[in-house]
Amino acid sequence: MQPLLTQRQAAEMLALSERTLERFRVSGLGPKFVRMNEQHAIIDNVGGKTVIASWEPSSLDPSRRVWVFQNKESFLLRYSNRFATIEISDMRGGSIRSQMPLGQWWLTHRDRRQYRGITFQPDAPKVVNECLNLWQHWGCEAREGDWSLIRDHIEAVLADGNSELAEYIIRWIAWSIKNPGAQAEVALVLIGDSSEFSVSIRVKFQVEKT
Repeated sequence: MQPLLTQRQAAEMLALSERTLERFRVSGLGPKFVRMNEQHAIIDNVGGKTVIASWEPSSLDPSRRVWVFQNKESFLLRYSNRFATIEISDMRGGSIRSQMPLGQWWLTHRDRRQYRGITFQPDAPKVVNECLNLWQHWGCEAREGDWSLIRDHIEAVLADGNSELAEYIIRWIAWSIKNPGAQAEVALVLIGDSSEFSVSIRVKFQVEKT
């Protein structure tokens, strides 16, 4: 069994200069590094903090993946039982083989995936101005179908039976869906009244055009 790095050795390794780190050679872990880079990325600044983004199954729909953020401590704990085999130059023409925790190895790798920040820009590339774009397209594919039930609800409830207002609401919704990266020039305000209560709901999807 290959010896594990002691805590002191690990700390000294992290303190090595970039020039010394270039002497490290990973043994047979190419695919593992690719998988780590596909699942994780360093984000330089999210609310004033550097975080690790992880591409994880959604809790609402496991068939879809979403970006979640965690700190360094949680990330290292996650991979504390998985290791990368490395060879460290002994400065005498030879090398020393040892193991390094996988998370720690990925964090110190010069080719780790890293972005300046995050953004949310529909219909834009995955990376915008060195920022990770969180937009992932719509959650379903567009296809023809029977939407008469929701149309009847819009006209009978939201528009209070006014077909002209119902058409305006439908066009407003359709425009917003077709142009997710743009801001509408108006906002809808829906006001409902009953004998028991009165409630005003502001649809805050897009307020004004910039």
